[in-house]
Amino acid sequence: MKILLSEYYYQVLLFFFFSHGALYFLSGDVYNPENPIKIFKYILALLIVSVPIVKSKIQSISYLMLFGFLSYLIFTIVLYFLQGLSAFPVITFLMPVSFFFLVDTLKYESLLKILKFVIYLSTFFSLIEFVFLKSISERFSSTGFRSISIFVNPNNFAIFISLSLSLLLGSASNVYKNSRFFILGCCAISVVLSGSMTGAVLFFILFLAQMFVIVRTKAKVKVYYKIALVALLGFTALSFLSLSINLGSYVRKADSVGMDNVTARIDYLQHFITDVAGNLIYPLINQPDMYADNAFIYAWINIGFIGLSFILLILFSMLYLAVMNKSKRKYLYFILCIFLSALTTNIFNIWPIAYLFWLVVGYVFYKPIADKQVA
Repeated sequence: MKILLSEYYYQVLLFFFFSHGALYFLSGDVYNPENPIKIFKYILALLIVSVPIVKSKIQSISYLMLFGFLSYLIFTIVLYFLQGLSAFPVITFLMPVSFFFLVDTLKYESLLKILKFVIYLSTFFSLIEFVFLKSISERFSSTGFRSISIFVNPNNFAIFISLSLSLLLGSASNVYKNSRFFILGCCAISVVLSGSMTGAVLFFILFLAQMFVIVRTKAKVKVYYKIALVALLGFTALSFLSLSINLGSYVRKADSVGMDNVTARIDYLQHFITDVAGNLIYPLINQPDMYADNAFIYAWINIGFIGLSFILLILFSMLYLAVMNKSKRKYLYFILCIFLSALTTNIFNIWPIAYLFWLVVGYVFYKPIADKQVA
Protein backbone atom coordinates (compact mmCIF):
# COMPACT_ATOMS: atom_id res chain seq x y z
CA MET A 1 0.00 0.00 0.00
CA LYS A 2 1.27 3.43 -0.89
CA ILE A 3 1.45 5.57 2.26
CA LEU A 4 1.35 9.36 1.87
CA LEU A 5 3.21 11.14 4.68
CA SER A 6 3.36 8.99 7.82
CA GLU A 7 0.62 6.45 8.44
CA TYR A 8 0.95 7.27 12.12
CA TYR A 9 -0.19 10.79 11.25
CA TYR A 10 -3.44 9.42 9.81
CA GLN A 11 -3.95 6.99 12.67
CA VAL A 12 -3.76 9.79 15.24
CA LEU A 13 -6.00 12.14 13.26
CA LEU A 14 -8.61 9.48 12.57
CA PHE A 15 -8.68 8.39 16.21
CA PHE A 16 -9.28 11.98 17.33
CA PHE A 17 -11.86 12.45 14.58
CA PHE A 18 -13.95 9.53 15.84
CA SER A 19 -13.42 10.30 19.53
CA HIS A 20 -13.15 14.10 19.86
CA GLY A 21 -16.70 14.05 21.25
CA ALA A 22 -15.07 13.34 24.63
CA LEU A 23 -14.43 17.09 24.73
CA TYR A 24 -18.20 17.62 24.90
CA PHE A 25 -17.99 16.49 28.53
CA LEU A 26 -16.09 19.73 29.16
CA SER A 27 -17.95 22.06 26.84
CA GLY A 28 -21.67 21.66 27.57
CA ASP A 29 -24.57 21.17 25.17
CA VAL A 30 -23.48 19.32 22.02
CA TYR A 31 -26.48 20.72 20.13
CA ASN A 32 -25.46 24.33 20.73
CA PRO A 33 -24.39 25.65 17.28
CA GLU A 34 -21.94 27.99 19.00
CA ASN A 35 -20.19 25.16 20.83
CA PRO A 36 -16.50 25.70 19.90
CA ILE A 37 -15.74 21.97 20.03
CA LYS A 38 -17.77 21.40 16.85
CA ILE A 39 -15.11 23.10 14.76
CA PHE A 40 -12.62 20.33 15.65
CA LYS A 41 -14.59 17.85 13.56
CA TYR A 42 -14.22 19.93 10.41
CA ILE A 43 -10.58 20.83 11.04
CA LEU A 44 -9.68 17.19 11.62
CA ALA A 45 -11.63 16.06 8.54
CA LEU A 46 -9.81 18.63 6.41
CA LEU A 47 -6.40 17.54 7.71
CA ILE A 48 -7.27 13.88 7.15
CA VAL A 49 -8.44 14.09 3.53
CA SER A 50 -6.54 17.01 2.01
CA VAL A 51 -3.46 15.10 0.81
CA PRO A 52 -5.20 11.83 -0.26
CA ILE A 53 -7.75 13.70 -2.39
CA VAL A 54 -5.08 15.79 -4.12
CA LYS A 55 -2.93 12.74 -4.85
CA SER A 56 -5.68 10.32 -5.86
CA LYS A 57 -6.04 9.04 -9.41
CA ILE A 58 -8.90 7.31 -11.18
CA GLN A 59 -7.91 3.63 -11.02
CA SER A 60 -11.07 1.67 -11.76
CA ILE A 61 -14.76 1.75 -12.62
CA SER A 62 -15.56 2.25 -8.93
CA TYR A 63 -13.73 5.57 -8.99
CA LEU A 64 -15.69 6.63 -12.05
CA MET A 65 -18.91 5.74 -10.24
CA LEU A 66 -17.77 7.74 -7.22
CA PHE A 67 -16.90 10.81 -9.26
CA GLY A 68 -20.26 10.51 -10.98
CA PHE A 69 -21.94 10.63 -7.56
CA LEU A 70 -19.82 13.60 -6.49
CA SER A 71 -20.61 15.46 -9.70
CA TYR A 72 -24.30 14.81 -9.19
CA LEU A 73 -24.17 16.15 -5.62
CA ILE A 74 -22.42 19.33 -6.78
CA PHE A 75 -25.06 19.77 -9.49
CA THR A 76 -27.78 19.33 -6.83
CA ILE A 77 -26.16 21.99 -4.63
CA VAL A 78 -26.22 24.45 -7.54
CA LEU A 79 -29.83 23.54 -8.36
CA TYR A 80 -30.97 24.08 -4.75
CA PHE A 81 -29.15 27.41 -4.65
CA LEU A 82 -30.96 28.53 -7.81
CA GLN A 83 -34.26 27.37 -6.30
CA GLY A 84 -33.62 29.34 -3.11
CA LEU A 85 -33.33 26.17 -1.00
CA SER A 86 -30.70 25.42 1.64
CA ALA A 87 -27.92 23.28 0.18
CA PHE A 88 -26.66 22.28 3.65
CA PRO A 89 -28.44 18.87 3.65
CA VAL A 90 -26.68 17.99 0.38
CA ILE A 91 -23.33 19.16 1.76
CA THR A 92 -23.74 16.76 4.71
CA PHE A 93 -23.99 13.92 2.16
CA LEU A 94 -21.03 15.27 0.19
CA MET A 95 -18.45 15.72 2.97
CA PRO A 96 -18.24 12.09 4.22
CA VAL A 97 -17.50 10.83 0.69
CA SER A 98 -14.00 12.32 1.04
CA PHE A 99 -13.06 9.46 3.40
CA PHE A 100 -13.27 7.06 0.45
CA PHE A 101 -9.80 8.27 -0.57
CA LEU A 102 -8.13 7.25 2.70
CA VAL A 103 -7.63 3.64 1.60
CA ASP A 104 -4.36 4.63 -0.06
CA THR A 105 -3.02 6.10 3.18
CA LEU A 106 -4.30 3.90 6.00
CA LYS A 107 -3.88 0.15 6.40
CA TYR A 108 -7.06 -1.74 7.23
CA GLU A 109 -5.37 -3.21 10.30
CA SER A 110 -4.76 0.33 11.55
CA LEU A 111 -8.45 1.18 11.15
CA LEU A 112 -9.38 -1.86 13.25
CA LYS A 113 -7.02 -0.75 16.03
CA ILE A 114 -8.55 2.72 16.00
CA LEU A 115 -12.10 1.35 16.19
CA LYS A 116 -11.16 -0.96 19.08
CA PHE A 117 -9.85 1.95 21.16
CA VAL A 118 -12.82 4.15 20.24
CA ILE A 119 -15.08 1.36 21.60
CA TYR A 120 -13.09 1.31 24.85
CA LEU A 121 -13.20 5.09 25.18
CA SER A 122 -16.90 5.27 24.35
CA THR A 123 -17.76 2.66 26.98
CA PHE A 124 -15.67 4.45 29.60
CA PHE A 125 -17.41 7.79 28.99
CA SER A 126 -20.80 6.10 28.85
CA LEU A 127 -20.22 4.69 32.33
CA ILE A 128 -19.00 8.08 33.56
CA GLU A 129 -22.14 9.65 32.16
CA PHE A 130 -24.38 7.00 33.74
CA VAL A 131 -22.83 7.35 37.20
CA PHE A 132 -22.03 11.06 37.41
CA LEU A 133 -23.29 13.11 34.44
CA LYS A 134 -26.78 11.99 33.42
CA SER A 135 -27.70 15.59 32.60
CA ILE A 136 -25.56 15.46 29.43
CA SER A 137 -28.15 13.29 27.65
CA GLU A 138 -31.17 14.65 29.50
CA ARG A 139 -32.92 15.66 26.26
CA PHE A 140 -33.29 11.92 25.46
CA SER A 141 -34.47 10.84 28.93
CA SER A 142 -38.25 10.99 28.42
CA THR A 143 -38.28 7.18 28.23
CA GLY A 144 -35.51 6.60 30.76
CA PHE A 145 -31.75 7.15 30.79
CA ARG A 146 -30.13 6.98 27.35
CA SER A 147 -26.40 7.57 27.08
CA ILE A 148 -24.82 9.51 24.21
CA SER A 149 -21.25 8.92 25.46
CA ILE A 150 -18.83 10.80 23.13
CA PHE A 151 -21.40 11.12 20.33
CA VAL A 152 -24.39 13.38 19.72
CA ASN A 153 -27.35 11.06 20.31
CA PRO A 154 -28.02 7.52 21.59
CA ASN A 155 -28.69 5.91 18.20
CA ASN A 156 -25.55 7.45 16.73
CA PHE A 157 -23.60 6.01 19.68
CA ALA A 158 -25.01 2.47 19.55
CA ILE A 159 -24.92 2.13 15.77
CA PHE A 160 -21.31 3.30 15.51
CA ILE A 161 -20.34 0.81 18.23
CA SER A 162 -22.18 -2.00 16.40
CA LEU A 163 -20.68 -1.10 13.02
CA SER A 164 -17.22 -1.06 14.56
CA LEU A 165 -17.88 -4.47 16.11
CA SER A 166 -19.05 -5.80 12.74
CA LEU A 167 -15.71 -4.88 11.14
CA LEU A 168 -13.71 -6.37 14.01
CA LEU A 169 -15.79 -9.55 14.00
CA GLY A 170 -15.50 -9.95 10.24
CA SER A 171 -11.71 -9.67 10.25
CA ALA A 172 -9.29 -12.47 11.03
CA SER A 173 -7.04 -9.96 12.76
CA ASN A 174 -5.44 -10.45 16.16
CA VAL A 175 -6.60 -6.90 16.92
CA TYR A 176 -9.96 -8.51 17.67
CA LYS A 177 -9.09 -12.14 18.44
CA ASN A 178 -6.79 -11.34 21.36
CA SER A 179 -9.45 -9.34 23.23
CA ARG A 180 -12.76 -10.31 21.67
CA PHE A 181 -14.63 -11.06 24.91
CA PHE A 182 -13.59 -7.76 26.44
CA ILE A 183 -14.64 -5.94 23.25
CA LEU A 184 -17.99 -7.77 23.24
CA GLY A 185 -18.51 -6.83 26.87
CA CYS A 186 -17.78 -3.16 26.20
CA CYS A 187 -20.15 -3.17 23.21
CA ALA A 188 -22.89 -4.82 25.29
CA ILE A 189 -22.56 -2.19 28.04
CA SER A 190 -22.57 0.64 25.51
CA VAL A 191 -25.64 -0.62 23.65
CA VAL A 192 -27.60 -1.21 26.87
CA LEU A 193 -26.80 2.25 28.23
CA SER A 194 -27.66 3.87 24.88
CA GLY A 195 -31.18 2.41 24.98
CA SER A 196 -31.06 2.17 21.18
CA MET A 197 -33.33 -0.54 19.82
CA THR A 198 -31.56 -0.48 16.46
CA GLY A 199 -28.23 -0.88 18.24
CA ALA A 200 -29.63 -3.75 20.33
CA VAL A 201 -30.80 -5.63 17.23
CA LEU A 202 -27.44 -5.14 15.49
CA PHE A 203 -25.51 -6.27 18.56
CA PHE A 204 -27.80 -9.28 19.04
CA ILE A 205 -27.15 -10.42 15.46
CA LEU A 206 -23.40 -9.89 15.76
CA PHE A 207 -23.28 -11.63 19.14
CA LEU A 208 -25.02 -14.71 17.72
CA ALA A 209 -22.65 -14.63 14.73
CA GLN A 210 -19.68 -14.58 17.10
CA MET A 211 -21.06 -17.49 19.10
CA PHE A 212 -21.60 -19.45 15.91
CA VAL A 213 -17.99 -18.84 14.89
CA ILE A 214 -16.74 -19.99 18.29
CA VAL A 215 -18.78 -23.21 18.18
CA ARG A 216 -17.88 -23.93 14.56
CA THR A 217 -14.15 -23.58 15.19
CA LYS A 218 -14.18 -26.05 18.10
CA ALA A 219 -14.22 -29.04 15.76
CA LYS A 220 -12.89 -31.49 18.37
CA VAL A 221 -15.54 -30.66 20.97
CA LYS A 222 -18.18 -33.32 21.49
CA VAL A 223 -21.58 -32.73 19.88
CA TYR A 224 -23.54 -32.59 23.15
CA TYR A 225 -21.12 -29.96 24.47
CA LYS A 226 -21.67 -27.88 21.36
CA ILE A 227 -25.45 -28.14 21.74
CA ALA A 228 -25.24 -27.12 25.41
CA LEU A 229 -22.96 -24.21 24.54
CA VAL A 230 -25.26 -22.95 21.79
CA ALA A 231 -28.28 -23.23 24.12
CA LEU A 232 -26.48 -21.34 26.88
CA LEU A 233 -25.21 -18.61 24.60
CA GLY A 234 -28.59 -18.29 22.92
CA PHE A 235 -30.25 -17.89 26.30
CA THR A 236 -27.62 -15.30 27.26
CA ALA A 237 -28.23 -13.37 24.05
CA LEU A 238 -32.01 -13.38 24.54
CA SER A 239 -31.55 -12.30 28.16
CA PHE A 240 -29.37 -9.43 27.01
CA LEU A 241 -31.98 -8.33 24.49
CA SER A 242 -34.68 -8.43 27.15
CA LEU A 243 -32.46 -6.58 29.61
CA SER A 244 -31.65 -3.87 27.11
CA ILE A 245 -35.30 -2.82 26.93
CA ASN A 246 -36.36 -3.41 30.53
CA LEU A 247 -34.00 -1.63 32.90
CA GLY A 248 -36.70 0.49 34.51
CA SER A 249 -35.73 4.08 35.13
CA TYR A 250 -32.10 3.52 34.19
CA VAL A 251 -32.28 2.87 30.47
CA ARG A 252 -34.88 3.28 27.77
CA LYS A 253 -38.24 1.88 28.85
CA ALA A 254 -39.95 -0.86 26.84
CA ASP A 255 -43.00 1.31 26.10
CA SER A 256 -40.80 3.58 23.99
CA VAL A 257 -40.77 0.94 21.30
CA GLY A 258 -44.47 0.29 21.48
CA MET A 259 -47.18 0.95 18.93
CA ASP A 260 -46.82 4.73 19.17
CA ASN A 261 -43.30 4.48 17.80
CA VAL A 262 -44.33 2.07 15.03
CA THR A 263 -47.38 4.16 14.15
CA ALA A 264 -45.24 7.30 13.89
CA ARG A 265 -42.91 5.60 11.41
CA ILE A 266 -45.80 4.29 9.30
CA ASP A 267 -47.30 7.77 9.44
CA TYR A 268 -44.32 9.58 7.96
CA LEU A 269 -43.91 6.87 5.31
CA GLN A 270 -47.50 7.44 4.21
CA HIS A 271 -46.96 11.19 4.16
CA PHE A 272 -43.80 10.74 2.12
CA ILE A 273 -45.57 8.59 -0.47
CA THR A 274 -48.20 11.31 -0.83
CA ASP A 275 -45.74 14.23 -0.91
CA VAL A 276 -43.17 12.66 -3.23
CA ALA A 277 -45.77 12.32 -5.98
CA GLY A 278 -45.37 16.03 -6.68
CA ASN A 279 -41.72 15.69 -7.67
CA LEU A 280 -40.24 12.18 -7.81
CA ILE A 281 -36.76 13.39 -8.83
CA TYR A 282 -36.32 16.19 -6.27
CA PRO A 283 -39.07 15.97 -3.59
CA LEU A 284 -37.47 18.71 -1.49
CA ILE A 285 -38.22 21.33 -4.13
CA ASN A 286 -41.98 20.87 -3.67
CA GLN A 287 -41.93 19.99 0.06
CA PRO A 288 -38.96 21.69 1.83
CA ASP A 289 -40.03 20.45 5.29
CA MET A 290 -40.03 16.70 4.52
CA TYR A 291 -38.17 14.42 6.93
CA ALA A 292 -37.86 10.70 7.71
CA ASP A 293 -35.93 8.50 10.15
CA ASN A 294 -35.01 6.17 7.32
CA ALA A 295 -31.70 6.65 5.51
CA PHE A 296 -33.04 5.61 2.10
CA ILE A 297 -36.09 7.87 2.22
CA TYR A 298 -34.10 10.71 3.78
CA ALA A 299 -31.56 10.43 0.93
CA TRP A 300 -34.39 10.51 -1.63
CA ILE A 301 -35.81 13.62 0.03
CA ASN A 302 -32.55 15.55 0.25
CA ILE A 303 -30.43 14.45 -2.71
CA GLY A 304 -33.19 13.24 -4.99
CA PHE A 305 -34.08 9.94 -6.58
CA ILE A 306 -30.87 9.82 -8.65
CA GLY A 307 -28.81 10.37 -5.49
CA LEU A 308 -30.65 7.53 -3.77
CA SER A 309 -30.04 5.33 -6.84
CA PHE A 310 -26.30 6.01 -6.59
CA ILE A 311 -26.29 4.97 -2.92
CA LEU A 312 -28.26 1.79 -3.63
CA LEU A 313 -25.94 0.96 -6.53
CA ILE A 314 -22.92 1.35 -4.24
CA LEU A 315 -24.52 -0.75 -1.47
CA PHE A 316 -25.56 -3.62 -3.74
CA SER A 317 -22.18 -3.54 -5.49
CA MET A 318 -20.53 -3.84 -2.07
CA LEU A 319 -22.81 -6.75 -1.22
CA TYR A 320 -22.04 -8.47 -4.53
CA LEU A 321 -18.27 -8.08 -4.02
CA ALA A 322 -18.50 -9.32 -0.42
CA VAL A 323 -20.41 -12.44 -1.47
CA MET A 324 -18.46 -13.26 -4.63
CA ASN A 325 -14.93 -12.24 -3.63
CA LYS A 326 -13.43 -14.27 -0.78
CA SER A 327 -11.03 -11.48 0.22
CA LYS A 328 -13.98 -9.10 0.65
CA ARG A 329 -16.14 -11.31 2.88
CA LYS A 330 -14.72 -9.69 5.99
CA TYR A 331 -16.99 -6.72 5.19
CA LEU A 332 -20.19 -8.78 4.99
CA TYR A 333 -21.29 -8.18 8.61
CA PHE A 334 -20.75 -4.45 8.15
CA ILE A 335 -22.82 -4.32 4.96
CA LEU A 336 -25.66 -6.25 6.61
CA CYS A 337 -25.61 -3.83 9.57
CA ILE A 338 -25.68 -0.85 7.19
CA PHE A 339 -28.83 -2.14 5.48
CA LEU A 340 -30.55 -2.79 8.82
CA SER A 341 -29.58 0.47 10.54
CA ALA A 342 -30.56 2.48 7.45
CA LEU A 343 -34.18 1.45 8.05
CA THR A 344 -34.40 3.52 11.24
CA THR A 345 -31.50 6.01 11.17
CA ASN A 346 -30.12 8.53 8.68
CA ILE A 347 -26.68 6.97 8.48
CA PHE A 348 -25.41 8.36 5.15
CA ASN A 349 -24.97 11.95 6.28
CA ILE A 350 -24.29 12.00 10.04
CA TRP A 351 -21.00 12.03 11.95
CA PRO A 352 -19.26 9.69 12.48
CA ILE A 353 -21.27 6.86 10.91
CA ALA A 354 -21.33 8.31 7.40
CA TYR A 355 -17.56 8.83 7.44
CA LEU A 356 -16.94 5.26 8.58
CA PHE A 357 -19.31 4.02 5.87
CA TRP A 358 -17.43 5.77 3.07
CA LEU A 359 -14.08 4.67 4.45
CA VAL A 360 -15.24 1.03 4.28
CA VAL A 361 -16.66 1.62 0.79
CA GLY A 362 -13.13 2.57 -0.20
CA TYR A 363 -11.71 -0.67 1.20
CA VAL A 364 -14.40 -2.80 -0.45
CA PHE A 365 -13.84 -1.25 -3.89
CA TYR A 366 -10.07 -1.07 -3.61
CA LYS A 367 -8.33 -2.84 -6.50
CA PRO A 368 -7.54 -6.54 -5.80
CA ILE A 369 -3.76 -6.19 -6.05
CA ALA A 370 -3.82 -3.70 -3.16
CA ASP A 371 -6.45 -5.58 -1.18
CA LYS A 372 -3.83 -8.18 -0.20
CA GLN A 373 -1.83 -5.40 1.39
CA VAL A 374 -4.66 -3.88 3.41
CA ALA A 375 -6.22 -7.15 4.61
